[in-house]
Amino acid sequence: MLLTVTLKTAKLIRRYSPDKTSGVLVFGNFDIKTIEKPNLDNRPMVSCIPEGTYLCKWSHMASHNVDHYELQNVKDRTAIFIHIVGSVDDVLGCIGSDRVSIGCLETYMAKEDFMLTIIS
Repeated sequence: MLLTVTLKTAKLIRRYSPDKTSGVLVFGNFDIKTIEKPNLDNRPMVSCIPEGTYLCKWSHMASHNVDHYELQNVKDRTAIFIHIVGSVDDVLGCIGSDRVSIGCLETYMAKEDFMLTIIS
């Protein structure tokens, strides 16, 4: 018998501007504000990632020696994390939010894989 696992899901709804990409990440009964770099054609470290659906896996961020969700299979990109930031300057191609919001996401998702759909 084949066992299928249904992953939790989240949706990131974005609004683009020349200096940043603002968003609302919706999961369960929660919605949290996010911030990313502006849309600069998916250039590593300086651009938000392309819209689409991505698997998010609990992963270790070696550069900061912490665990966070990492988006998988982002075209032409690696090490795309959802993590705590203070401003758009703290986001190097990742998705950022405040400490309380990131904690809420990690608790709700129980540090298990989930699917993230990014739209505008």
